[in-house]
Amino acid sequence: RKYDKDGIVLYDLSCKRGALCDDLRPSPKAFTAGDKLEYWSDSLKQWLRATVLKVHAKHHTCDLDIKRSAFLGKLRKVPQTDDPMDGKQDSDVKPPKDQKVEAPKVSSRKPPPQPKDPEPAAA
Repeated sequence: RKYDKDGIVLYDLSCKRGALCDDLRPSPKAFTAGDKLEYWSDSLKQWLRATVLKVHAKHHTCDLDIKRSAFLGKLRKVPQTDDPMDGKQDSDVKPPKDQKVEAPKVSSRKPPPQPKDPEPAAA
């Protein structure tokens, strides 16, 4: 069940009630080759536009045109538009004065939560 509480979208799952959308892990089925999306770059600290080349469902990764074996938790879909500015740097996004950013595919949205490593199985 999906619902809104004080302007925040929450989900009631079989394992947890009131889960935040940002806490949900994307399914490999959510992505297919050719999808246009955004990838969170830890090194550049920003979202980059990308295209899915291949999905590796078993490993929860996919190959992008800008990154191989990208973790699905660092991806998000972007709405399809007919805007000629689509894929170009947002006008309100400016790199820090001491950093040059040449990637034109930038978004100013906040980064995803850091993926949690699964706990090792008990021996």
